[in-house]
Amino acid sequence: MPIRILQFHGSETPAFCNYFKNRGYVVIKTIPVFHDRLGLDPAVYDKVDFFLLDSATNGVCGGTGMPFLWDAIPQFNLPAFTERFFLGGGLSADNVCAAVAAARPYAVDVSSGIEREPGIKDHEQIGEFIRRAKAC
Repeated sequence: MPIRILQFHGSETPAFCNYFKNRGYVVIKTIPVFHDRLGLDPAVYDKVDFFLLDSATNGVCGGTGMPFLWDAIPQFNLPAFTERFFLGGGLSADNVCAAVAAARPYAVDVSSGIEREPGIKDHEQIGEFIRRAKAC
């Protein structure tokens, strides 16, 4: 099965993202969140299908296991994107419901929060995360 969904996690320009969108891909653009402010303006990525709000810590966006201030999301003034954003950044089974309640995302994104050690996913943690996320 061919790849149809692309998630960009770097400094891709709107034109770069649009190149793939115009060729039929579903495009997810990560927007770094520095504690309580956005690192990019999602409005300039007008053709992107979804946005992933993810923690940016020490110059690294995503994969840090560190949450940002989910309560700050309303101040970002993103009403046009409320049904188009995924929430990432330090999520785990222990905090996913609090994050969903604070941010009201379309979906959640988890990686390090379900690992037993860096790079090694834990099947029990995955199952528990899914159960709790669905219960939110």
